[in-house]
Amino acid sequence: MEKANNQNKTIVYWGIGNICKYCLKLHPEINPSFFIDSKFGNKNIGNKVVKFPNEISDWTQYYIVITIKSSKVEREIQQYLEKKGLCKNINFSTYKEFFECEDITIQTGLDLVAAYISKHSKIVNPIMLILPFESIRNRQVLSVFLSAYFNKRGNDRCFVFSHLKVINSKELSSEFKCVAFGVPEMDKNNISQEEYDQIKNEISEEEFNWLKKLESILSSNVLGSRIYESIEIYYYYKMVIEMINPSKIIIWGSWKRENYILEYLAKHYNVPYGYMEYGWLPGTYQVDPRGIAGQSEYAVNPEMFEKLDFEDIYDIEGVKQYVRDYKLDTRIFNDTKEDNAQILSICPNKKTIFFVGMGEKGIHINPKSDYWKKYVSNVVESTEEVLALLIQLCRKNNWNLIFKPHPGEPVPELKCGLEDVIIVRSMEIDRLICLADVAVSIASAVDYKVLIYGKPLVQLGITGLLGKGCTYTVSKKEMLEEQIHLALKNGMTKEQTENYNRLLQILLQRYLWDDMSDRNIRYGLSVERDFLE
Repeated sequence: MEKANNQNKTIVYWGIGNICKYCLKLHPEINPSFFIDSKFGNKNIGNKVVKFPNEISDWTQYYIVITIKSSKVEREIQQYLEKKGLCKNINFSTYKEFFECEDITIQTGLDLVAAYISKHSKIVNPIMLILPFESIRNRQVLSVFLSAYFNKRGNDRCFVFSHLKVINSKELSSEFKCVAFGVPEMDKNNISQEEYDQIKNEISEEEFNWLKKLESILSSNVLGSRIYESIEIYYYYKMVIEMINPSKIIIWGSWKRENYILEYLAKHYNVPYGYMEYGWLPGTYQVDPRGIAGQSEYAVNPEMFEKLDFEDIYDIEGVKQYVRDYKLDTRIFNDTKEDNAQILSICPNKKTIFFVGMGEKGIHINPKSDYWKKYVSNVVESTEEVLALLIQLCRKNNWNLIFKPHPGEPVPELKCGLEDVIIVRSMEIDRLICLADVAVSIASAVDYKVLIYGKPLVQLGITGLLGKGCTYTVSKKEMLEEQIHLALKNGMTKEQTENYNRLLQILLQRYLWDDMSDRNIRYGLSVERDFLE
């Protein structure tokens, strides 16, 4: 690796965005002395300072790794460094060169799959898994879980596809002991017009019309249509599925453009498919044949739960107590001065409402569409809308309002002002739940933990909890105040608790897999049972 040739120089990362975060997370063996950023100097990342470029006096003592995704900005930084008398590969390099990342196009990606299939012709109907290894939380836990799953099924029969930015497929294969392929960047700028036109010609009119329909469902932060991206994704996975003929397809998450396309292709080729995500119960992963949250099988068909037979295998109260005692969660929380200062403003003589922000950025669904109303919420269209409603109600009823935005989502700017809203960003979710008298949510994994703590939940969204008799349900905006009052009066009732315990019992026997993390008690399905069985 390039890094091996520069052990005597101090490593510095230029750029503190997502690429830098991936480099720090996935290459902990590299310990940059500090960071450089043209926009965000004079701050810290961990215990390392971020400097502006003009603060560097002697560039020759450093080896600069450019941790920037934008090729345009990357070129500008290289030109800047060259003007300082530095030479590429001696004084600096891009993160892709430094970490020997793969630069995979659609065609080279397909060629790699075809070459592997040709060389290993005895492998028939492998399991195809699409997993975001670089962005996933609790990577070590996932590594243990998937390694056990692959070993049980046969390591050479599990084909993993992942978007890789700062590691390569060889590293991924080595870590998980499986067959791994890097997925190409689906970007019109990543291929020539001739290549794009050729790909588009491979798409039938029926397929193209479906892709256009998909655009009406998805929301995008990018102006204009992203149909070109959908065409590239569709073509790549269509070719892959035809080459490997998978026995099943497991897709991480269920809100991405890529995932809708994979589901469509799975149906087209009559391949069983399902969706995987962090389990609603901490310490588990979930696999569902329809989707996650409002798209899940048990959210779409709540009546099926009335007919399900199950055994009392688990001590559910004991499991809930364990989650509370050890504060199990899929995320890592931080105790910050800013959050603690906000919490001090809670008036102890008032009732406290805790609102959990929804991650709209990750959902990628047009909130004006019928699809949103069917699978996300038929009551509200955004976190911002609910926050504005709750501010009005809390001022009217003299309640405290705690608001925690979804990680990575901004705090909405509202005309009504936020001066009396207690806004926390990084604090442990367990502490916030304990501070609250009532939690309000559209759709969040936090919902399940609220009920684990026995706190009443007012629900405005469509999730797996809907219709299960364990929450206070808002079916129109005018009901929100009434349901909060009811929740404050009655709390989480005995009937709601019994219904929730029944739901957890069924989930642990049908939908939730033990993530094999280090725990004193075990719950959830074992990898002895395959997904979608």
